Amino acid sequence: MRYFIEKAQINSPLISDYSYQITTAALDSLIDRAGYRPQLSGNFNKSYAPVINGYGYDTALSNGQTLNALIGYNQKIIGGNRKATQSESFRLIKQSLSLNKKVAVKDLDKAVTAQYITAWALYRKSITTKRRLSFYWKLKKSSKNSPKTAFTNKPII
Repeated sequence: MRYFIEKAQINSPLISDYSYQITTAALDSLIDRAGYRPQLSGNFNKSYAPVINGYGYDTALSNGQTLNALIGYNQKIIGGNRKATQSESFRLIKQSLSLNKKVAVKDLDKAVTAQYITAWALYRKSITTKRRLSFYWKLKKSSKNSPKTAFTNKPII
């Protein structure tokens, strides 16, 4: 029975979905925490005004070439309460998903166990029926050979 329960858990789309959602919630939490750290960005632009054999852009007007660089530093300034609240929110989401996954696993185990018990009962019933039929046919064959029949059409009083 353990084999069937393990296979059901491995192949269950609901349990796989809960696992995926738990992983996604953990990644969202990490992305949110990374957003509170300093962010550094940079831009770099270079332009060149070509002049070939006296033809092209006038260097007096275009300066021939231009070089621009910009570096940015951003830091979120928020209260510690908001950061703690957001962190608690992600923790509760992850905990809720974990509990839902556990409930789904228990429900799946219960369903597989019920199906197993039903299948086992039907199997045992079929074996018992085969034995009874076999015994019946043996009795019937033996009663044909003997002068006294075990099976008569007389009513039992």
